[in-house]
Amino acid sequence: MLRLITAAAAVVATVALAPAPAQARAAAPVAGYSLSAPDIGFSSTGAFLPVVLSANHVAPQKITNVRMILDATGIAGLGTVAVPEVCGTTGRPVACEVGTIDAAHGYALPQILLQATPGATVGRSGRLKITVTGDGLGTLVVTPTVTVDEVRLIVRGNTRSTEKPGATINAGMRISNAGPGAARGALVRFDADPAALSWLLDYENCWPRPGGTVVCDLPDANLVSIPYNELAGPALKVADDARNGRYLARTTWWAGPSADAVARVLIPDAQPRPGRPTLKLTTPTQDDCCGTPTSPPTAGMPWTSSADRWVEVEGGAEGPGTPTVSPPTTEPTPPGLPGEDVGGETPGAQPPGQGGGDGGLPITGTDTVLAGVAGGVLLAAGVLAFALARRRRTRFTA
Repeated sequence: MLRLITAAAAVVATVALAPAPAQARAAAPVAGYSLSAPDIGFSSTGAFLPVVLSANHVAPQKITNVRMILDATGIAGLGTVAVPEVCGTTGRPVACEVGTIDAAHGYALPQILLQATPGATVGRSGRLKITVTGDGLGTLVVTPTVTVDEVRLIVRGNTRSTEKPGATINAGMRISNAGPGAARGALVRFDADPAALSWLLDYENCWPRPGGTVVCDLPDANLVSIPYNELAGPALKVADDARNGRYLARTTWWAGPSADAVARVLIPDAQPRPGRPTLKLTTPTQDDCCGTPTSPPTAGMPWTSSADRWVEVEGGAEGPGTPTVSPPTTEPTPPGLPGEDVGGETPGAQPPGQGGGDGGLPITGTDTVLAGVAGGVLLAAGVLAFALARRRRTRFTA
């Protein structure tokens, strides 16, 4: 009997003192990513909500199988939510498949289009729930507050052109606010397909971001219905080695309080850039190209806070371009295609093996050692109980 107890104690001591496996010691406790989105206003003409994924203390790498789950139940009756050309929702949460994102492109996630329901009460707010998952990313959740407002931005510019490699394009545009009041201050985000295009925006109030994006802050802008303001300075450059194909350049605008909120998310670390000219809005000669608050835009042109320009490259090396969305049409941006309905699933709930609210990899390390110790104790106790039972049965049959 004494020998059995001694042997069991030796098993427990051996398990407790055994070093943790090398894999457990090396594993990261939680993936170092964070998700952010601003609180913004939106109207019936739509507003884009940027969602920013940031890496914190982890080595930059591609992330595969990325999906965004949109849950619009918090804004029921106020409006709709969509990732244009990908998926949309008016109620139950849906999953939008994003695919692979790369640190070299700033972990770019698609912007979400918010459109207020006609007649929705101005000033009403709700929370939109956005969940992002991916391989090695864990589960990240952000819940921005969105508010129905009366800022109705109209952006106009050339929609397409044909260019040769190395060309510089005058990419001017006009912008106005078709809402009943003025919107003071504006922010504009310039995106372009980095495979062939880049923005030439070396201004004091413009900051380059990863993946070829540039964000410009225009705090002195005063957007009213009439006159239209013009942004004539920006230029778009076609790469010298651009391959033949069609490539997309996009500008997205915010005005009023939303501009400040978006700036805090897109350019939180912006520092002054003295010694450069300032990008400004000017007031051009007015015409009736784009409609007024009392008449809809002409030629079926939709009111929208973004403008797309497609550049057809000819005279370069043969090979298709890689546009990221479908060519523009004269119809308003579609609200989004049906996504995968996640039904009663609660976006943000932790899948088995994942950490807390910030998401993460399976937890290993110290907890694994403790679990091993507990298992060893139970195993030793079972061996001892089994041996004692056998000795009792032997005495009864003697």
